[in-house]
Amino acid sequence: EGVYAGYVVVGDCVEDVVFGGLRRPAAISIGRAKTFLSDHPLLLEAHLLEDKVEDLRNKWLGFDLMRFVRHQQRFETKEDLKQQIQKDCDKALNYLV
Repeated sequence: EGVYAGYVVVGDCVEDVVFGGLRRPAAISIGRAKTFLSDHPLLLEAHLLEDKVEDLRNKWLGFDLMRFVRHQQRFETKEDLKQQIQKDCDKALNYLV
């Protein structure tokens, strides 16, 4: 479980994702939402790091994890979590450029 710098690969079908769909830089979290919930399945969240992102409904998504950023942690407040997400996004973008 952790946060990673990586890419979300977007396509109209599985072949697009596997063989060269659009790669969008992202901060990707795999883990449990410890700040809000307990005892639930792993969640996969991606914060896309581009200003303009197309509608992803009905798209196939692949995830390329390029670099580990940090372990999952619990935050005391939503604001603390929000600030950490921004730091994670900044680190991920720096790793990917």
